[in-house]
Amino acid sequence: MPIYSSIKIDGEDKKKLDQLAKTANESLVSYLHLAIDYFHVTGVNPSTKFKSFADELETLKKELSKLIKESRDAYIGFIRELESKRLNVIANNVQDIGNALIDYLKHDAPRKDDIVRLKESLSQSKPVPTQTPIIKTLPTPIPEENQNSDQDKASTKRAKQLWTEFTAHGRKDTFGNSVKFESSVFEDYKKRFNEL
Repeated sequence: MPIYSSIKIDGEDKKKLDQLAKTANESLVSYLHLAIDYFHVTGVNPSTKFKSFADELETLKKELSKLIKESRDAYIGFIRELESKRLNVIANNVQDIGNALIDYLKHDAPRKDDIVRLKESLSQSKPVPTQTPIIKTLPTPIPEENQNSDQDKASTKRAKQLWTEFTAHGRKDTFGNSVKFESSVFEDYKKRFNEL
C-alpha cells in the first residue's frame, strides 16, 4: 500500500490543479502522479520560463533548419573536395588519353591508302624467309667397316659426338618436321665438322 504525504499549495494553485485533474478525468492524487512522471520522463523543467507550444515549435524549427544547413554545407564541402582531388584528376587523365589518341589518329595511324599500298606490295613480292636455317636431312655417317685407320675411327667418334651436341641445340618446328638452329650455332658446328 502506498504511503502518502501532505503538501501545502496556495488556493490559486489548488484551483488550477483541480481544474486540470477534472479536465484529464483523473483524481487529484492520480493527476499529480502522472504530472511528476511526465516531468521525470521528458526532462522538462517547469521552473524555466514557459513558452507556448507555437514558440517551442518555432525554436525546434530554427534548430532543425540550422542542423540541415550545417549538414548541407558539410555535404557540399565533401563533394567539392572529392571533385578537386579525385574527379578532376580522373577527368584530366581521360582528356590526356583522348588528346593522345586524336594526335595518333591525325599523325601516326595508318590511312586507307597506306593499307592498300601494303596489300599491293605484299601481293607482288615473294615472301622473305624470316626463320633461322633449317636442316631438312641428316648427314649419313660413314659405316664403321669402311673406316680404314684409327684416325678415321677417332674422327667418326668425334663427328658422332659433335652431331649429338649439335642436335641438342636444335628446336623442332611447329609441325615437328625439321630441326631449326640459330645461324651462329650452325656456323660454329659447320666449322668444327670441316676441321675433322
